[in-house]
Amino acid sequence: MKKQKQTEYETSSGTKLTLKPIAYYTLRDVEKLLKRPEPPIYEFEGVGGAKAVRRHNETTLQTPEDLQAWESYQDALSEFHHRHACYTIGLGVVDDLEISQDWTDKALSLGGVIPSDKRELKGFYIIRELCPTPQEYNGLINSIMELSGLIVGSEVADKEGTF
Repeated sequence: MKKQKQTEYETSSGTKLTLKPIAYYTLRDVEKLLKRPEPPIYEFEGVGGAKAVRRHNETTLQTPEDLQAWESYQDALSEFHHRHACYTIGLGVVDDLEISQDWTDKALSLGGVIPSDKRELKGFYIIRELCPTPQEYNGLINSIMELSGLIVGSEVADKEGTF
């Protein structure tokens, strides 16, 4: 049996994290678990008077209700991406991290919601404490994705900021 590849990622604070690849289907399972939100829909009258239904995008928003629905969708999509990033990091970082009750209490006092799943919690902690800038946690995610064979080095620059 071939040994699984691992590599290290060093944060700006000097913390070294040991990484492992994540299977493509595991990430698909996470996406299903989190249920990617669907854009809001709208109806219009098509050719011959038939009603048609389409998904909204930035160019189809006509009413205050459309704008509100789009804003709610964008909020849900942002939350989905954040949770997906937490799971990706939690699954791709090998190290067991000690998350103190003091840290948890502080996060809760700031209005945060602490994930109950230990993998999501590990990623949540890393994003909040060890990789606090978008550039840093995107770099960590890109390292995990590249190690997993889901992106290659030349694609990393194109993926910056997508997680």
